[in-house]
Amino acid sequence: MQIAAHLGYPDHVKEYGHRRDSLSSRINEAFYDSTGHIYGRGTQLDMAYPLLTGVVAPENVASVSAALLERTETEYGGHIAAGLTGIPIISEWATISHNADFIYRMLKKEDYPGYLYMLRSGGTSTWEDWDAPRSYLHNCFNGMDSWFFQALGGIIPLSPGYENILIDPQIPEGLDRVKVTREIPQGTVTVEWNRTGRGYADFTVTVPANVSPFIKGSDVRRKRNSNTYTGRIELPSQVSSTEDLR
Repeated sequence: MQIAAHLGYPDHVKEYGHRRDSLSSRINEAFYDSTGHIYGRGTQLDMAYPLLTGVVAPENVASVSAALLERTETEYGGHIAAGLTGIPIISEWATISHNADFIYRMLKKEDYPGYLYMLRSGGTSTWEDWDAPRSYLHNCFNGMDSWFFQALGGIIPLSPGYENILIDPQIPEGLDRVKVTREIPQGTVTVEWNRTGRGYADFTVTVPANVSPFIKGSDVRRKRNSNTYTGRIELPSQVSSTEDLR
């Protein structure tokens, strides 16, 4: 639909819109359990994918999101419960929905399964499986990487080629400071924030000269004769529950 709209084919936009709505309806009829607010078997991937793709009806987004967070704790002990194909989907949903606490808590788990479990077990790269029975060098498992610069750093492209970017850092509970750098075609974007202990975090953002940033926060100021901006983020700035996801 987006490509058709960009190319100026309104009839195609309408046709694909009908197809999307029809497919979403069929998916909901076949896989959605309104009693438990779960899709499919209720796995993290089964829940995150329809949320990410817009299959979930707007009035059900909050309840399905809450079920995903709750099941992660009750069914999976607060761990990541997906593989190399599911992790990018889960992390992208968490970034878009501002559920930084959800990802951060899972990443901090030191026992199986998880990235820290790999490190504690002597891993120096990401494995093919959480318990590494096969490949010990499987970069496909690096799907979580984008969460660090898109959620913690808040660096999101608003136009092709990063000519316009959004800076909207998410600050999970328990993390006091972050510095993220992101290489883009025009140069390096740097975002750094620090909790102050006074209900907000101070941040500094530096962008290449030919990039226009839209920076979320308060008291945002541009330093004289530079492409560096400062400001503050009121806490909590992310949606750690699901009340505002409707």
